[in-house]
Amino acid sequence: IMQVLFLIALILLAGLVSRLRVLAAPLLCIVGSQIGSPELWSSLLGPGRLRRAVALLLGHGFSLALIWAPLMRSFGDSGVIHRVKQVGAHSDDLDMRELVEWANETLQSETLLMADMTLAAKLRMISPSIRVGNHPQYESLTSRKRNRDYYRTFSCAPPHRVHEVLSSYRVTHVVLNLNACKARMGKLDAFMEAPDQCGARIGQEQLQRKTFCWGGFLTQAPNSSQGTPLFELAFRNPVYTVLRLAPPGTAAEEQKSRSWTATGTWKAWLEGLEGSRAARGIARAAVAWPKRQGAGTKKAQEVAELQLRRAEALAPDDPIVVLSRAEILQMQGQGPAAYDAMARAADLAAGTALSSSPSKTPQDPAALFQV
Repeated sequence: IMQVLFLIALILLAGLVSRLRVLAAPLLCIVGSQIGSPELWSSLLGPGRLRRAVALLLGHGFSLALIWAPLMRSFGDSGVIHRVKQVGAHSDDLDMRELVEWANETLQSETLLMADMTLAAKLRMISPSIRVGNHPQYESLTSRKRNRDYYRTFSCAPPHRVHEVLSSYRVTHVVLNLNACKARMGKLDAFMEAPDQCGARIGQEQLQRKTFCWGGFLTQAPNSSQGTPLFELAFRNPVYTVLRLAPPGTAAEEQKSRSWTATGTWKAWLEGLEGSRAARGIARAAVAWPKRQGAGTKKAQEVAELQLRRAEALAPDDPIVVLSRAEILQMQGQGPAAYDAMARAADLAAGTALSSSPSKTPQDPAALFQV
């Protein structure tokens, strides 16, 4: 009876939280294995020599079936062994790789990051040197509160409110995930206080402008009365944006909201980027910007050019930065110039002119493969 009640409880939990279904797996194995128990069949069939023999036959027969069935499914074109041996095409997550490489080379030991639960789990697994301030699971009320406070970045909370909440945990950097932001934008009002809600009657353009993780950190970012910004741009690529937080207790004065797609808004933010890793990220972000904002619009092209020029100022001879310039030239219809830039990017990644030394070990194999 206790096992049945426990199974019912697990079924209810699995219905509420999908990841908890794995907790029921051991119990399901135990309950399922009872079909191979001669004692169970004997209790069902009752006393008697013939019934005892039937119980033994049923119990051992089902036991053999339970053992043999998985083995039968392991062979053939659709079997487990066949699927394990399959090797798919290599898929490199450039955005995640850039983020981790930048973090490993740039962040100090006292750095404390906050990110969405999925990304926090990835960072904990990929890089032991990266300290994450929120655990990706619901182990306690404290952990749940930290995750909820981070998810304020998916709301229309003003920057000073986001800074106040996150800095209370001594967080130094916050990671914004474009994919997670897009999926949750405008959908968390029921979990937020009234000042942080986006509202039901709001257009898509205004929603993107007000949501902190999308354009809110750009357009509404206040400066403190001492002139220190609450947030600075530390890293950005097509998917991930890392903001550096000012120390806790920094006072703020609200500024007039500005267009998050204007060059004037981006110019001051790009000054916080430093190093070749950040240059690679913002260069690739520059290529992605016109595709998302409209490649044919002049404003989108101007923002992309501004971002790419910042990357070129930081790392003019980086192969990925040069490759990004080639992609922008290709968008503009400048085919010959784009080809020349791509050839230069390949030579920079190889560390030599490929036309003269094609067999030499490349200086940057990953960048050469990307080019």
